[in-house]
Amino acid sequence: VYSAIERAPEPMLEKKRYLLEWMARYLDERTTRPVSVETRRRNEGCTDYWVPMWFVRSWKSIDGAFVMRLNERRVQVNFSDHTKVVLDATAGVITFIDENADISAHLISEARRANYRDPEVTKRVSMVSGLLAARS
Repeated sequence: VYSAIERAPEPMLEKKRYLLEWMARYLDERTTRPVSVETRRRNEGCTDYWVPMWFVRSWKSIDGAFVMRLNERRVQVNFSDHTKVVLDATAGVITFIDENADISAHLISEARRANYRDPEVTKRVSMVSGLLAARS
């Protein structure tokens, strides 16, 4: 069933409507780089219905970080400095997105080691662990 967001049944969809509006404002205010015209054109009309969609199950703002529990055993943390961490427990992978939107993927088991090759990733994994522990 589809309808305009203004006509969402109350209170059934009110939390979802609030989350969508809040996330839209959050992204508008904090996005550091706009999506290129080429990327928008490339993705225009994409109808691959077999790709599973991620969605937010719950979220919370903790100590200057925005923590989202997603479906499929994933957690995304957006930090105030525009870095992001996505933990995928099923695959055992952490994806780190730095301030310049450069993306790198790491095994969670390796990234937790103190002598890991990328100390910034180790620091972020430790921060995420602390945030998740505080969230429980």
